[in-house]
Amino acid sequence: MRYIIINKSIGADTDVFDTVINEDGSQEITPTSKYFVAITLTIQDTESMANPFNQSLTITSDNAETGFEVNAARNTAINNYLDSINN
Repeated sequence: MRYIIINKSIGADTDVFDTVINEDGSQEITPTSKYFVAITLTIQDTESMANPFNQSLTITSDNAETGFEVNAARNTAINNYLDSINN
């Protein structure tokens, strides 16, 4: 049985923060250069033997990356997931 993507939804960018707990117990929250998105895939088998299902992937990117690099990393993560369920 092979699986294909029938829908893809990309959520909003969410910033990643570092939290440091000081010796006095206080917390410092500082932004990082990273952010993540949740990509929800709706997947169906090619033989229609099972109902479609959703799978969410969380992809972390860095603000230093170009748009091309971000898109390439997202596509690689999606392709790796498809490969893992199709093999």
